Amino acid sequence: MIVIELFYSKNCPYCPAAKKMLEESAKEIEKTLKEHIIINEINVGTKTGQEKAKLYQIQGVPTIAINGVVSFVGLPPSTQAVVREIRKFIDGNQIYI
Repeated sequence: MIVIELFYSKNCPYCPAAKKMLEESAKEIEKTLKEHIIINEINVGTKTGQEKAKLYQIQGVPTIAINGVVSFVGLPPSTQAVVREIRKFIDGNQIYI
């Protein structure tokens, strides 16, 4: 199982596109590799979101963490870039947290 956290703000113009990329990436991974993906959306405008962002030392949104590792700051370049990053965790090239 892969856990992805999307740190977002309601006012961010790039966050909806990041969310869409994550959803498309998750569908592709689940379909082709049969790996279950959980996407948690964390609003940095809330107290809980701010506390979680502080743990990751997040300064901007969108930020994407995969299995506890910050993988993208800002909008990812493409859905395929997100898929490649997720695959690193499936293929064992990254540490699971």
